[in-house]
Amino acid sequence: MDKSYKDLIFDVLQNDVCEQQNSQIHFQNNLYFSYQLQSICKDPETKNILQNGVIGVINQYIHYGISLEEYIVANKFTNSQISQQQMLSILNSSIHIELITKGFLAPINSISTVINLFNYAFQDRSSIYLTAFKIYFLILLPFLTLITFLVIVVYTKNTQNDIVDINFTLTLIPYDKLLDENTINMLKQLRKYK
Repeated sequence: MDKSYKDLIFDVLQNDVCEQQNSQIHFQNNLYFSYQLQSICKDPETKNILQNGVIGVINQYIHYGISLEEYIVANKFTNSQISQQQMLSILNSSIHIELITKGFLAPINSISTVINLFNYAFQDRSSIYLTAFKIYFLILLPFLTLITFLVIVVYTKNTQNDIVDINFTLTLIPYDKLLDENTINMLKQLRKYK
C-alpha cells in the first residue's frame, strides 16, 4: 500500500475526521458520504464524536454501552422497574443525544471512510500492476511468438532432413530386400511422414 494511503488511513483512525474532511482528496471521491460528513461536522454536539477518529468513535460507543449497563446494574433495575422519568433522563443525557440521536451516522461514515480508503488504495495498486502486466505482455509477446515460430521451423526442418537421410540410406538396401512385404510397408509409412 502506498505511504500516502497509509497516512490517510491512520489520520482517519486516530485524528479529527472533521478537520481532514476539507483537506483530503478521498472525501471528494464520494459526494454522498461527503455530504453526510459535512452535516455531522457542522453540528457542534456531534462534531465532538469525531475528534479522536474512528477509534475514538468506537471507544465512545463502547464506553457509553458500558456506562449505561453499569447504571442499570448499580441501580438494580429490571426492564419493568425503570420508570419513565429515569428512562427520559437516560435518553435526554448529552452523551445519548451526541452518540445515538444525532451522531448515529458518525461510526458508519467513519468506518466507510476507512473502507473507501482501502478500496482506493487497492484500485491504485491493482491499476499499477495491470499496467505493468500490459507493458510486459506487449514487450514479451512478440519475442515469445518469434522464438516459438523459430523453434517450430527448426524442428520441422530437422525432421525433414532426418526423413531425407533415411530415404537416402534406403538406397543402400539390396534390391531383393526391397521387394519384401515388410520393407514395402515401412517405406509406405515413411512416405506418409514426408
